[in-house]
Amino acid sequence: MEFLTFGLIIFSIYLFISNNKIKKHSQIMETNYHEIYKKYSYLKSQQESYNLQTERVTTSRKKSENTINYTQEEIISFSEKKLEKQYLYPKKDVEDKSHFFYGKKVVITGDFKYFADRNEISKLLWEVGADVDTGVGKKTQVLIVGNNPGPSKIMTAEDMGLDLVTENEFLKLFKLV
Repeated sequence: MEFLTFGLIIFSIYLFISNNKIKKHSQIMETNYHEIYKKYSYLKSQQESYNLQTERVTTSRKKSENTINYTQEEIISFSEKKLEKQYLYPKKDVEDKSHFFYGKKVVITGDFKYFADRNEISKLLWEVGADVDTGVGKKTQVLIVGNNPGPSKIMTAEDMGLDLVTENEFLKLFKLV
């Protein structure tokens, strides 16, 4: 609201300058107008930056408040889904380089019936030379989707046009069924 009022004052000064018939005063007013307008623009950008930062802090507070609401079982469940670091780097000495997943950046999401945890999937992918990651990004090529997948991973993958592989398709690719 303050910026709107200030903006109206600046606009009024501009109108006064453009209608003013006294040349000397008009030039002084115009110079002052440009200085005031620069300061107004700077302050407005600072206000917008402040609003954005406030929004980010509010969002992060909401996220941290949500974390407190998780049960101990849910926290244990999340920790079990965490991938072991050794599988997050592609295996260098892979014999069969013709496998579908060889050399591809792969992300895993959801729960799986056939596998006790995601590390079993990660190990299989690592053995064929896939580059397993924990989040969908620019370099991701394939998303392996189980039951109850992360909604943000699915949305991002669809937006990026990634290959989505279901658990059944995964099992067929590894000839496990």
